[in-house]
Amino acid sequence: MPNQELVNYILQYKNQFSSSQLREALLQQGKNPREVDEALQAAMNQQEPSFSPPPLPAASSAGSPGPGQGLDPSTLFTFDQQTKETMMHSAIGLLIANVIIFLGDFLIGTKGFSSIIWLILFSAIGGAISGFLLSKLYYPMMDFVSQSLRFLLPLCNTFFKLLFVPVLIGSIISMLFSLMIGGLVFAAGAALGGAAGGLIGGVLGGSLVLISLVSIVFMIIGRFLYAKYLKMQVGKYYQDYKNL
Repeated sequence: MPNQELVNYILQYKNQFSSSQLREALLQQGKNPREVDEALQAAMNQQEPSFSPPPLPAASSAGSPGPGQGLDPSTLFTFDQQTKETMMHSAIGLLIANVIIFLGDFLIGTKGFSSIIWLILFSAIGGAISGFLLSKLYYPMMDFVSQSLRFLLPLCNTFFKLLFVPVLIGSIISMLFSLMIGGLVFAAGAALGGAAGGLIGGVLGGSLVLISLVSIVFMIIGRFLYAKYLKMQVGKYYQDYKNL
């Protein structure tokens, strides 16, 4: 007879994950492979239960939550393999991203080589902290979004999207804002000084827009590489959520 606890767990999350993803998650928690296979087969022929079954306990070696497990305060500051790898690669990935962003700022003259040491320190510390938070909060956050904020799922239903799409949206908003400011500077110059004022306003406004666009483009490239790098290195720990 199938393990009913496993069956209920699979029923609750089968619309968010594929059978192979659920099986892998359960096996990582130390569940018996035969019982997992039996529960998967039984769950495919049943409807989702009207109640929410309690999350399965994590394996004793686990320190980061899995799908549907929520955040366990007792394991919050444990450093399992997933946490260690995510912290390390997040620091490396953020360094790569910040080097790209620095190149853009250097080209437009807003940063000099004297800031490199701070860039390295920020990448190491900020990347490690970001990786720690990501390893502990990814599944609790995505469970909440998939259950309560489903309209956001198309923007963050994969590990890569969660890391990159918010940055892309913010960059597009910044780009539009820069274009608006540049246009206002040009209009103000034209209104105050006729043709000469318009020329000066156009130069100032155009320079502002160009500087902003270069900075934003390098920001997008850097954060894209960060998301791609983390997906390649630790994506195996972070299952994608299907758009419901």
